[in-house]
Amino acid sequence: MQHVVSQLIEKKRDLKGQINYHQGQVDELSKIIHGIEISIKVFEPDFDPAKVKAKKFNPSRRHFENGEALLNILDFLQGKDEYVSTHDITINLMKSKKYDYADRKLKTKIQRTVVQILKVQHKKGLVDRKEVSNKLLYWKVA
Repeated sequence: MQHVVSQLIEKKRDLKGQINYHQGQVDELSKIIHGIEISIKVFEPDFDPAKVKAKKFNPSRRHFENGEALLNILDFLQGKDEYVSTHDITINLMKSKKYDYADRKLKTKIQRTVVQILKVQHKKGLVDRKEVSNKLLYWKVA
């Protein structure tokens, strides 16, 4: 029981740390926006900042350095004699980077990356692919 409580306390500490970090980013960005508004008013005194709508923000986070994912995938596949599912490759890759593989959204993004990498390597003849259905792909080093 104590183990569960200590894990929950640790999780709360992590989340509070994330909140503090992101709040700092929000404060910094707000100061930058305020400075931009002041600069615009120098050139356009009648400018109304409330009329400016926010753009949709789509963060594109790179999860791997150039070539890192490919090398990790190939290292994992080289140790296997049989075909390995895209899912298993993704989980292994996420574990190697210490990502939370229970995070479905992140897992989906990384799985798409894995499939892209493997399709390119398949075209080059480096990996072999076995399609069980239109959604299930299995891979091994050619």
